[in-house]
Amino acid sequence: GTERSSKRGIIHYAAKDLFDEIERRREEVNDRDYSIHVSVVEVYNEELRDLLSSNRDNKLTIREDPDKGVFVNAVRYKTQSLEKMLRALSQGEKNRVVAKTTLNKRSSRSHIIFSITVESIPKDTKLERVQYSNLNLIDLAGSESVRHKSNHSNRTRQIEGGSINKSLLTLSLVIQALGAPAKNAHVSYRDSKLTRFLQPSLSGNSRLAFICCATTSGLYVEETKSTFQFAQRIKHVKTKSTINVIKEDDSELLKRVKDELTEVKITINVMAQRMQLLEEENKDLKALVGVLSHDKERAVKRVKMLEAIQAQEEAMKQKREDERQSRQNGGLKDRMPMNGANGGKNNEAGIISNTVEKIGYRQRRPLPPGFTDNGSTINGMPANIRPHSPGGISEITEPTRYGSHRSLLESIGEHSA
Repeated sequence: GTERSSKRGIIHYAAKDLFDEIERRREEVNDRDYSIHVSVVEVYNEELRDLLSSNRDNKLTIREDPDKGVFVNAVRYKTQSLEKMLRALSQGEKNRVVAKTTLNKRSSRSHIIFSITVESIPKDTKLERVQYSNLNLIDLAGSESVRHKSNHSNRTRQIEGGSINKSLLTLSLVIQALGAPAKNAHVSYRDSKLTRFLQPSLSGNSRLAFICCATTSGLYVEETKSTFQFAQRIKHVKTKSTINVIKEDDSELLKRVKDELTEVKITINVMAQRMQLLEEENKDLKALVGVLSHDKERAVKRVKMLEAIQAQEEAMKQKREDERQSRQNGGLKDRMPMNGANGGKNNEAGIISNTVEKIGYRQRRPLPPGFTDNGSTINGMPANIRPHSPGGISEITEPTRYGSHRSLLESIGEHSA
């Protein structure tokens, strides 16, 4: 399960204790750097499979090296936190072979080995002592009795049960040989893939811890007895663990560190090239900003100049309009007395002025014989001009706005003559 899961098992608590111990040492001493890798391997029908590999048919081969000992080229998942480690375990559990039997809905049909490799390296420059350790957490499938046919519903379950029993029997014989008082006893590690893979952990340079499970059912008395006998034999196995130290030339950790340093150098070079390109682009952008700023200043000056020209044109236009209005007003005053002489008879002001002038001229002239002027006026003008005889009023002498028609016509005619 995950770190927050409420159902925590032995593997979960063991992994948590491992990280707690590493954190404690970092706080107290902090003189070493730690690297943690995990792998999940399954033993199914005497075949090793990598449960962290994307290839489900990836079968592993056990190899042996004088320096490394027995090992397999399984996927090593690098992790620096408990959550990532449990995620790798969960992925391996999903790829594990399980099946439904009469006794269990989810019965393990294989053994699973969860390996944790811890490597530590000093922080000083003297990289001479690199320490490493392997923690193998093994979930063994339970033994199955052939007598109980309910456990083997088909041929496949029978083959799986036979392989499980074979590997468990070989493990029991190996434990018995290791716990025997006789020295130099033959230990048959190669009889099973399980014992062959666990040879480094069982050969002496390790610490062993077994948890044996049994049932209280009376149907499986023989299996329960066999389990207790197996636990009794394990107690006689004596081991002596020592610190595993490897040299720098043989350390895979140091090789990986060198590779990582090479990758970091490559990354630094790439970043330096990118920085150089960015600096060049920055220079180009600064030059472009300078050109744009200069163009902006020129544009602002041009706008101000255009606004000044427009204001000047508006002022000149207003000045011309004022002069035109002034000329029109002054010309009207000068032209009003001269409208009659210039023939402006269609202008009412000119007609009035011309008529007033003629009437004044008429008043200055002596009246014809037989006419008298009584001096009365209408709107400031002569009311009528009558003949000297009181009874001689005719239609033509009826008063008008400008005097009698006759006198007006005579005045106009005489003046025109």
